[in-house]
Formats: sequence, C-alpha cells, structure tokens
Amino acid sequence: MLALLACSVLLVAGCEEVRYADGFYGLSGEIWSERLCETGDSYEVKVNCENEEGECLLEHVDEALVTFPGGRRQVALIEEFTGDMRRYAVHGPPAAGFPPSGDYIFTITLDTGEEINFAVEYELDYIGCVSEMSVERCENDLCFTWTPPTEIPDDAWTMLIVYGNAKAAVEVDPHARAGRIQTPPFSDGQTYAAAIAYYFDAGWSKRTVEFVW
Repeated sequence: MLALLACSVLLVAGCEEVRYADGFYGLSGEIWSERLCETGDSYEVKVNCENEEGECLLEHVDEALVTFPGGRRQVALIEEFTGDMRRYAVHGPPAAGFPPSGDYIFTITLDTGEEINFAVEYELDYIGCVSEMSVERCENDLCFTWTPPTEIPDDAWTMLIVYGNAKAAVEVDPHARAGRIQTPPFSDGQTYAAAIAYYFDAGWSKRTVEFVW
C-alpha cells in the first residue's frame, strides 16, 4: 500500500499519487505562522501523528523533508518526540518571514526504504501582536495589562506566561485587557521574562518583556 505513494518529490508536479489531503497513514501536515513581536515574523512546518496513542509511522522514519511552494527550497524536519507528542518539525529563525501561501510537499522516507509523499495546500493567515503591554508586582501576584490585537480569530486562545528559573502560565479571555498570575514561585530580586501569547489553529503571536521580582 505504501508503494502507491512512492513518487519522487522531483516529479511531484506530474505525480497523480500526491493528493491535497491530510491523514495519510495517520499523518497530518501543518504550516503555522509565528509572530515574534520583538524580533519579526517566522514559521513552523510540521508533520504529526494524528492519534496520540498506538503506533505511528513517524516512529519508523529515516528522513522527513518538506518542499516549500514552487520548489524554491527543501528543508529537513527534525524529530520532536515529547511525552504523547510525536512529530517532525522545522522552526524558522527569527525574522525569517511568514510561510508563503501555496503547496507544501512532505516526503517521508521510512526505515524500510519506502517513501510517502503528500501535499498540504496552505493560505497564509496570522494574528497580530498585543501593544502597550506592562507587568508589575501586585503584592504576591504578577499583574499584566495590554491592548489586544485589532483582529482576533474566533478560535483564538490567550496565555499569560512567565519564563525563567520558575515557570507559570494561566489562560485568559482573548479579548481581555488585564490579567494576573497568582502567587507565582518567584524569588525576590530575580529577573524573569513575561509573555502574552495568542494562539489559533494556524499559528501564534507573542510579546515578551523582562521584569525583576
């Protein structure tokens, strides 16, 4: 059955077996826009196991590649297996630019030598950045204020996050303008990074600031 999809990626334009669909053999491809509000726009391209339990073909991969629209470049995907998450992904560097719209061709070579090719048709979508963000200590809590992006997708969700020696996160309403992380496990005088991240089904945006507790 795998051989039915064993078309060379170099011949993909004329290969009838490359189809515009996710879900081949329990795999799905995704392209995300990433907006790093301090450093610029970037991208993430990944192929996932659709089921979190049971065997997945990604456990038998020898090489995973993605060809960007128009065949302009081909990039290797890196294994990212953490807990129940099983995927191969590539993360663009800061300011690499958003992923272009078009057809992304995934080429998965198994340890048997068999090859799977499938395509994902992508149209660029992204979410804006928060503005006027500030954080301050409110007794034993960390208080955030901000102005949300001008356009927020219906499926968006928003997280207040702190990074550093101690990590904490809380979800808030996407249209909120203020929130807090209660009694975070911080140490006086230590520097931490606080972020407000907006996620939706095609990517995310995040603004980060540093503060001293």
